[in-house]
Amino acid sequence: MVVEWFDEAQEHWIEQLDYCAKTIGESIASELIKRADEKIDRICRFPESGTREPLLKDKEQVFRYVFIRKRIKLIYRFDEELQTVYIEDVWNTNMDPQHLLEGMK
Repeated sequence: MVVEWFDEAQEHWIEQLDYCAKTIGESIASELIKRADEKIDRICRFPESGTREPLLKDKEQVFRYVFIRKRIKLIYRFDEELQTVYIEDVWNTNMDPQHLLEGMK
């Protein structure tokens, strides 16, 4: 299984890690990385295990999510033919949902 991160998803992930390291602590940021790796590993084994993202239900493609931590969602989609998981975004649910919708145009 191949995993591809979109540039914006990588940027948002780095922002989340930086914020977490500065406000909560570097050990928690390290834990986030470990959790994300575990979640991505699970997605690769069971790509349909994530919950369908309700904010993106009207899109042509099926977007799913898994929580990395309480309010941090890893949004992805799976291309069965290419056997590829695309990490579309890392979204903090404290943010305005419009942020997510605008990023998925």
